[in-house]
Amino acid sequence: MENESEFEKFLSNQDLRSRVEFNELIALLQRMYEPFGFQQRFFRFEEKPTDSVEALSRESGPIRLYCCRWTERTLILGNGGLKLVPRYQDDPHLLACVDRMAAVHDRFILAQREAEIHIDQDSGRIEFEKDFVFEVDD
Repeated sequence: MENESEFEKFLSNQDLRSRVEFNELIALLQRMYEPFGFQQRFFRFEEKPTDSVEALSRESGPIRLYCCRWTERTLILGNGGLKLVPRYQDDPHLLACVDRMAAVHDRFILAQREAEIHIDQDSGRIEFEKDFVFEVDD
């Protein structure tokens, strides 16, 4: 099992960190929870409307951060990168990031059904019934 989360990989990507848009994206993420919450207007759907995979992006920049947005109070952060192609499907790295977040979405749905986790719709807090660790295959 890897020690670094998908979001930690995003944060440590030097190609992203060297761009001014990176700091803007991180600042937006930090401001978002209060007072706005993780509102739809900050995201765009990247997979199917039936899952929660969305991209946090600035209108003016090519950086994409893929997430699972469950509610305006619950956001699961993934990985991302520079989107330099018309569709994320045309970039192997971005496609892998979206596929991993879709797998995270599916695992969380299963965990909710099996009562391993509960997501409080008001607070956004994720409550775990036991240790909840899983890996997503590449």
